[in-house]
Amino acid sequence: MLRDLLMHWGVRYAHERRDIALAGSPERCLARHVVQDADGRLYVLEGVPRGRSRVRARIAEALACLSDQGLARINPYLRGSGGAFLLRDGDRLWQLAPYVAGCPLDRPEYVHEGWRGEALARFLLDLRHHAAHVPAFSNTDLFDLPRFVRHLKVRLGSNEPALLERLGPSLQVLEERLLPSVDALPTAFCHGDVHAMNVIWAQDDIAAVIDWEFAGFKTEAYDLAVLLGCVGIEDPSGLQGSLVQRLLGALKGNAYVSGLSWALLPELVLANRLIWLSEWLRIRDAEMIELELCYIELLLANLCALRCSWGIHCA
Repeated sequence: MLRDLLMHWGVRYAHERRDIALAGSPERCLARHVVQDADGRLYVLEGVPRGRSRVRARIAEALACLSDQGLARINPYLRGSGGAFLLRDGDRLWQLAPYVAGCPLDRPEYVHEGWRGEALARFLLDLRHHAAHVPAFSNTDLFDLPRFVRHLKVRLGSNEPALLERLGPSLQVLEERLLPSVDALPTAFCHGDVHAMNVIWAQDDIAAVIDWEFAGFKTEAYDLAVLLGCVGIEDPSGLQGSLVQRLLGALKGNAYVSGLSWALLPELVLANRLIWLSEWLRIRDAEMIELELCYIELLLANLCALRCSWGIHCA
């Protein structure tokens, strides 16, 4: 089967490389294969549901556009016969990309490795510079955070009232400090899920940033909030560690976001963790739900400390 599929891209299949582990999340794929061609080159073949065709096509077009505009450290999908990125085969779609080799990530020790913060800052700045125009995505279809919070409260009120009560203090802070200002926050094209596990790491830099499933126009600090939140849930001390300090220092020095977005950054991190919590609730992962609740409470208790550590005036 793999041999026939790869012919769509003109790749001469030799064998599958089951010995190679892949970075990134496998949850949004039906299958992932590392394959080697007759010349020794490696590729990643992904199978996804046909219901994801529109999303996957937009992502592929966006990555091709960003690559054409000069964005490095990404790994665009390859066009097949007829110029299409997607191959339909029964109830699946298939996409192909070159395999990018990387180095293992030491978890959670990486959150104290400052060079990774500088590398991530370079990528975020490059993405902002090259993504002013991404035809596959529209700036009119923004993630509506106030609507998300309202729906989450209604859902929890009906199904998880004790959980809603536990989240009450965090929701109150967000409703008082963040949500009234959301419409005033500038927007930008974002990766949507930037964190260390969605990076293929080279020895001292980023080889490629992967998993663009949630890409689109969002509040300009969205990627930064995701990244900071993921560092903290890996190891809370990392929120004041060298990776974060060098990340924020590089972004501040290059005016990555507006003053209002900087001022609300701790609240944006807190709000983003509600999105993660919603995902754990969706898949009914009790262990991650409890972990996320504890983390949200920790963030809330330390908002002022984070402001001081990140060089933001305490409100």
